[in-house]
Amino acid sequence: MNRQTIPVKSVIIPERMRKDYGDLSSLKQSIKTFGLLQPITINQKNELISGHRRLCAHIELNLEHIDFCLYETLSEGQRLELEALENIIRKSFSWQEECLAILKIHRQRIRESALDKDKEWNTRLAAELFGQSKGALNYTLIIGKKLEEQSRMTPEDLKKQKVIYADFKSVAEAHRVGYLGEQESIALAVLAKKTASVPQAVVDVMDQMVVETKQISASPDLLEEKRRQYESNPMNKGSFEDYWKSRQQLLQQHEQTIYLSNRLFHVSCIDYMLDPASAGLFDHIITDIPYGINMDMLNQNNEHGGLSDLDRVKEEHDVEENMHLMEQFFPAAYKCTKEKSFLITYCDIMQWQFMYDLATKSGWQVQRWPFIWHKTTAMNQCAAYNSTKNYEILMLCRKPGTTLVTGLPSSIIQSSAESAKNETGHPFSKPYAITQQLADAVSIKGQLFLEPFAGRGSIALELMRQERNVICCEKQEDHYNALLENFKKYYLGLNPNSIFK
Repeated sequence: MNRQTIPVKSVIIPERMRKDYGDLSSLKQSIKTFGLLQPITINQKNELISGHRRLCAHIELNLEHIDFCLYETLSEGQRLELEALENIIRKSFSWQEECLAILKIHRQRIRESALDKDKEWNTRLAAELFGQSKGALNYTLIIGKKLEEQSRMTPEDLKKQKVIYADFKSVAEAHRVGYLGEQESIALAVLAKKTASVPQAVVDVMDQMVVETKQISASPDLLEEKRRQYESNPMNKGSFEDYWKSRQQLLQQHEQTIYLSNRLFHVSCIDYMLDPASAGLFDHIITDIPYGINMDMLNQNNEHGGLSDLDRVKEEHDVEENMHLMEQFFPAAYKCTKEKSFLITYCDIMQWQFMYDLATKSGWQVQRWPFIWHKTTAMNQCAAYNSTKNYEILMLCRKPGTTLVTGLPSSIIQSSAESAKNETGHPFSKPYAITQQLADAVSIKGQLFLEPFAGRGSIALELMRQERNVICCEKQEDHYNALLENFKKYYLGLNPNSIFK
């Protein structure tokens, strides 16, 4: 068998076993850059034996010739066998090997571009080369660095790690479960310092015990070693079986414990956002800021409106106080969010320009038109004078350079808030459908949101259902107490044995 060159049009393609040849973009880029690294193989009749993807890539690139190796004497049965064996026996990179390879190539290309300005290199070109989206490439590079770091650790140090990245089934799982889980732990560790109800040292010790117990339970050798350690200590009383059973029970209890005190805060959100520990902490904010509106015409004290305490609502929507709150809110929100972040808040039409000017002055870029919630149900106490107001608006702000994860095809969404009202017990609850659509548009699963005016939790609860992490602030005591109960109901729905601290 020797390597030669043949016109692409001369290669005969018999019936093939493989039907799906996948995306050829990265293969074509490799051929354009380096040429064909591995030739196709053909028989004495110019019939293709192996390398159909390589041949297809040459055809799409309009290349006239292709390198080949010739099997001079080959029966039809042998040809079919070789085609099958090439795809069955061939061992592809593991996802970990592929991750590390992409990281190494990316680093080398960065070095080369730094030394030679003609060798342009950036994440867009890297994504094209490796056949990934820019988002997927970023995840791959992040996990590649984690794999690299852990590959250099001693076995003893590796056992101390809460997350072993090589143990996941895919790079996506390693990023979603491992990396984002670590980021949440870091964020919650910072936030936990603001409350004395659950000392973070206790959480850290318990987390370490969970990791160690799981590792030991999964390995008969480690379990036997633990038994020897236990029985060799004269201070230990009772059997190892009883000790290990109690430890397993403690682990189960810890895994069922929800630390609401590290997630829900009964504080002024302005003080919270301006705390140095919150600086640059949050990925995004979605909220319903109390806005200054004239409540004199909002007389909905009837069986349909569900608003039984109009004086209380007027107090919460004091015009002068809330306008001062807005002046503090936008710069505080800018300070506590990351470099690439969105801030989305409901807004009254009468306050649009005021809030727009405050946001831009604080550094936010504001979508010049509102996002509109078209209500499916609405009421009109003054139908003789006014049309029915069956919409509310939202203001979409972003930091410079921040782009949507998925597009928003329309600025209008029609939805009802009835399910949110019924679940949270608040007449001004916001519809779950809007929170879901906005969360999908601006974020990925696992990112950390701040809900600074959480109320009774209609926005925060839907963020949780969409697998986003969320921290809540609520100043009003009765709303905060209801928020606690609503979060408990949510977690108890997931696990009836949940324990709250």
